[in-house]
Amino acid sequence: MASKECFHFTKLKYLYSIRNDGLLPKLDINSKAVGDTKPKISFSDSRVGAVGLFLEFNRVYNDYKSGKRIPDSKKIGETEMFNDIMKSESLQDFLGEGVYLTFDGTGIENEGGNTGEGGIYDASTCMPIESSKLKVGLIRNNDTKHVSYSMYDYINYLMVNLKQDEILQMPDKMQNNLHSYIKEHEQELSELKNGNYSLKEVDLDTFCKICKSDIDKNINMDKDIKDEVR
Repeated sequence: MASKECFHFTKLKYLYSIRNDGLLPKLDINSKAVGDTKPKISFSDSRVGAVGLFLEFNRVYNDYKSGKRIPDSKKIGETEMFNDIMKSESLQDFLGEGVYLTFDGTGIENEGGNTGEGGIYDASTCMPIESSKLKVGLIRNNDTKHVSYSMYDYINYLMVNLKQDEILQMPDKMQNNLHSYIKEHEQELSELKNGNYSLKEVDLDTFCKICKSDIDKNINMDKDIKDEVR
């Protein structure tokens, strides 16, 4: 069974749908590109799992960008994903604006990846998760009272506040990726590490009401981009 602290990141434009229907098992083009073969909800089990999965996305992104990894034309969607990566300026540009949804995984069986493995990093379930169980993760600056819902601020905060025993849970290669990422983003991470910040949560329905203008803007921006492509 999964732990009480689980994480699922998603784009702003999907939040209305998730608020209405909850998280539903899916097999979309991006899922197929990474080898998924069955509809599922992917998530990270624990803060270590969330950080580790993000680091893996960052590693794969950089491998494509540097030419260390080339797309497999036999995998549906991988070439399309590769083309989108190469056109993007950064991982943030590629993934887009989004949030981390948090939920209590008690009672949810972690079915893992396609091999049934993956542990805390490649956790998944084929069972729907009701929207009432979902909260949006936030970072609060306790000095300025400013609150950020950015998935990048959120994961960076989790990353720089991992305890040593949590870091040691990671495979050696992932630990190396962690240290490299922190070194490469030292300036932006130092503020989260040394500043007066804390984690907060808000239920999904409330977030959609408060941040309606941001969500609508993101949806309209995505529509404009698709119209340009056409």
